[in-house]
Amino acid sequence: MKTIRFIFGIVLIAAIAACNKSDEDVQDFGYNYYPVEAGRYIDYRIDEYFYDDFNNTIDTTVYLLRELIDSPFTDLEGRNVYKLKRFTASIDDSIISWTETGQSWTIHKNDERLERTEENMPFVDLLFPLRRSKTWDGNARNASSAQEYKVLDYDLRIQYNATVVFGKTARINEKNNVNLIEDQLIETTYARDIGPVNRIEKDFVLDPDSSTVVSGRLKTWTYLEHGSL
Repeated sequence: MKTIRFIFGIVLIAAIAACNKSDEDVQDFGYNYYPVEAGRYIDYRIDEYFYDDFNNTIDTTVYLLRELIDSPFTDLEGRNVYKLKRFTASIDDSIISWTETGQSWTIHKNDERLERTEENMPFVDLLFPLRRSKTWDGNARNASSAQEYKVLDYDLRIQYNATVVFGKTARINEKNNVNLIEDQLIETTYARDIGPVNRIEKDFVLDPDSSTVVSGRLKTWTYLEHGSL
């Protein structure tokens, strides 16, 4: 009888251990917030506003942007890195004609982070596992001073219009600096199984007396579609 109980105890412990291992195996790290595969692309509408208080003008530029993950290569650190090709097009053309920008951008993703390099300047866009309120240094891989990135929302459902709905999104604040003479903000929203779907960059110089915008720039990315080529 004692032997049966002993064997049953071992089986029970093994079953519990197996369950724990299974839970660990399926733990969500948020990797699919930015799928990295050759041929994947995302199209955006870009709106840029340039404020000039001296001339009392606001210049507006609107165009289309495509980010395409191209073929991988091995970098000097021996890592698997993907080229990120960028194309622009006029928003007014009835037939879209994409023109490559020629910018040298890359993406590297591993179990720890998603790293985007823009003209030889690397940024840690995501640090895994993603969690609400998690912070990290977005400049950890470059020579600039530390810049705190923070997860503001995680797995949040958002709807941009009647047709565009994202079931789970993560909003990352990359910069938030507001004082008497500055209003600076950078935020990127990622959607599961898609990647970055919305981004805002704001860099205003303010009048300290009235808090109105003296000069600066506002740029927004709005998701249009994604797919594979």
